Amino acid sequence: ASVVSGVLDCISLVAMQHSVPLQVELEFTFHISRSQKIAARIIIHGRRIGFDVPSVKSFARSGGVAAYYSRKRLIEAKSKAGVIDEGLLIVPKGTRGKKFQMMRDTVDFIKVIEIDEKIAESIIRGGLMKTIVPEATEIIKNVFGDIIIEEAGGSPLEPFF
Repeated sequence: ASVVSGVLDCISLVAMQHSVPLQVELEFTFHISRSQKIAARIIIHGRRIGFDVPSVKSFARSGGVAAYYSRKRLIEAKSKAGVIDEGLLIVPKGTRGKKFQMMRDTVDFIKVIEIDEKIAESIIRGGLMKTIVPEATEIIKNVFGDIIIEEAGGSPLEPFF
């Protein structure tokens, strides 16, 4: 939950600094045959991005099973419920597992970003201090892409790091 909060704080700060309209729906629930929940749904310029972080005790070791189920929820949010267009999944560095890897190789609309415990701690600290930390750069670029360049008319992230 702390990593989710830190990432969403960084995303929100970038959106505010660039005057980009952003909608964040925390603990986004969708329904198929039963209710399912992902960490958040982010809507930016019509793009609906499902965001999830597996429930792991530590980012110091693989989160294979939990990452598999997080990825599965994102797939179902798009393919069965139609509530997202793309997914962003943050997992512990080195996450493995046969099912997780199989999904990773066959699903192209979910961007998987691996972080270690040091990066997770930095993102959490940045969220608490309401600052954009360099460790969140890859995540931010996956959310905003070229939108920041279009909105700001210049270089996307350099002024903030």
